[in-house]
Amino acid sequence: MGDLMGHVHVGTDTNIFLHFGNVEDLKWEKLFPGVSAVTVYVCAQVQKELDNHKDTSSGYMRKRTRHYQQILRSAEADDGYIHRSRTGATEVE
Repeated sequence: MGDLMGHVHVGTDTNIFLHFGNVEDLKWEKLFPGVSAVTVYVCAQVQKELDNHKDTSSGYMRKRTRHYQQILRSAEADDGYIHRSRTGATEVE
């Protein structure tokens, strides 16, 4: 799962984004104890599904998908994009 440096690589599914809340609130430290960095991969299909939900969903789903798209756009524009969990303990790339 991780290497000796405490770094894991994670592929995501659309449902993770839609049902587990704001990425800043995900409990990376609980999901991956002892890990200090997480690289998250979001495939084109997941991005497409998020885009569809942005336009067809309502309420919190629409708000969530728009928030995630902002994060994805920021990451695409900055090769060194790093997001910190709210506790600051885990870097999320």
